[in-house]
Amino acid sequence: MPKIKVPSTNSVGHNNLCAERVEQGFLRPADAANYLGVSKTTLYRMVNSGELPPLMRLSPRVTGWPVQILNKHLVERYGAHEDA
Repeated sequence: MPKIKVPSTNSVGHNNLCAERVEQGFLRPADAANYLGVSKTTLYRMVNSGELPPLMRLSPRVTGWPVQILNKHLVERYGAHEDA
């Protein structure tokens, strides 16, 4: 029987797939919520309130945001980091 590869996790249990998707430049809702440090429910509230733009559709079943949009939101909300 072949072994199944399980994604590695860090100390808080999040898988490392988010970091790989950040490098690719597009985050799906679960990863975007993790990236922003909010729940998926809060993420959708942010979209409904206009704080974040609507999801972009890459294919019929894939939606999310470019990392640049999420970074812009972070800068607008919290300001630029002094070390940046």
